[in-house]
Amino acid sequence: LLAFQKRDGLDVCLFALYVQEYGADCPEPNKNRVYISYLDSVRYFESDPPGHRSTVYHAVLVAYLQWTRMLGFKYVHIWVEPPKSGDEYIFFARSDQQRKPMKREKLREWYRAMLDKAKAKSVVESYGTMHDMFHNIKSIAEIPLFHGDQWEITVPSLLGLDQDDYDSKDRTKVRMDSKDVVQKAQQEMQHLKRHFLVVVLSDPEGPPQKDEDPVISTDLTDSRQTFLGQCQMCHWQFNTLRHAQYSTMMILNHIHNKPSYCIETCTRGRVEDGSFMVGCDVCDNWYHGDCVGISKDEANQMESYLCQRCAQNVEDQGGLDVDVAA
Repeated sequence: LLAFQKRDGLDVCLFALYVQEYGADCPEPNKNRVYISYLDSVRYFESDPPGHRSTVYHAVLVAYLQWTRMLGFKYVHIWVEPPKSGDEYIFFARSDQQRKPMKREKLREWYRAMLDKAKAKSVVESYGTMHDMFHNIKSIAEIPLFHGDQWEITVPSLLGLDQDDYDSKDRTKVRMDSKDVVQKAQQEMQHLKRHFLVVVLSDPEGPPQKDEDPVISTDLTDSRQTFLGQCQMCHWQFNTLRHAQYSTMMILNHIHNKPSYCIETCTRGRVEDGSFMVGCDVCDNWYHGDCVGISKDEANQMESYLCQRCAQNVEDQGGLDVDVAA
């Protein structure tokens, strides 16, 4: 989620939020849970009267919590982890003044102020620490794990496994419900009680709504690492207002003029979704293998490939010795 404001007639990207959503079709313990993965902002927001950056950013977060509540999500997890000196979460090359490290307690109070506003609007029922929510667990298998979260590392460590072993079948060889392991997990939760917030959302008034908005995917914004890496590679910086205006212009251009992959009847939304694709050697466009009827093994046997459009153009011009999809 990105938020913008016009400054001197030009858009400036001010706020960015990355989340992980685990819906009703996800198995326990992650079912119906949201993880606020990364949140970042730059200090170019203007208001009248001044001093309302947090007001706006809190409103964005409360609105997001309200939306997830209406979709049927029940819990929200927040890792209160302020960036360390020199760290960049989402925005590249902020000014030195904006990169001063924030104390954990200050960030925690910022989140608590937002959650109190959400409680006042009946969006949030309650919130507390990990220990508050999971002190009665009988097995550490009841602890939800999220990609990139501290507990993704902590839980395997409590079992004496590395993360790769935990992700494999080797974890079936250990007792995840042993009293010693559960006790260690509870002690760790108590030790890290200032590091995590777990939010319980209020029940919606009616049945969960269905998100009718189409999925909009771009290679630039689909992951925090890709977004930050692209900004670093292209020098899309946010250290001054002018840099932020230029960088925002380039980001918006990339989003709105993203390449349309595959054929017009593509069943995958004409986006790069991680499935196998084959590239045309003439127009350089990419096509999902299942949309053009080519498997990965078949593509590996081809010396070259032409899409249907380029194949027709080549045929009209006299032909070319290349493989063409049927």
